[in-house]
Amino acid sequence: MVALADKASPEKVEASIPESEIMALVEHIKHALGTISQDNKWLRTGALEKHDLELLNTIVPYAKHWCFIKVFMARGGFEALTKFCVSRKGIPSAEVSSSIIVVLHDAHITLQRKWGGDTPKAFNVLEKSGLLGQVIRCMGISPR
Repeated sequence: MVALADKASPEKVEASIPESEIMALVEHIKHALGTISQDNKWLRTGALEKHDLELLNTIVPYAKHWCFIKVFMARGGFEALTKFCVSRKGIPSAEVSSSIIVVLHDAHITLQRKWGGDTPKAFNVLEKSGLLGQVIRCMGISPR
């Protein structure tokens, strides 16, 4: 599914992956992020075990597809990703930060395309979830 999301067109992804499968994937990601949020290594270092980083990176290719973003928004995926970021008080590792930034970037573009280029509406969704503020923190920028 990840290779399909990474390489295929949005039309192919939407036609090939049933929404019920996307819902199952989103629920799995949310549950795993909740578990990782309590992991001592994550809390102490901001780094993830390889398999946990792979799970986080599963979101990256899907963020380019409306069929995933629609379910991710509706099922609280952005909020789960935000809570995961918040659980680590300091800046996450460069690998984790990079993944989160790419997810935000691609999700923003996907939302913008879906809503006819409406940048404020797309940013509003990401801001309401709290993810936009966490991305700023991941970049090491202190908001004023």
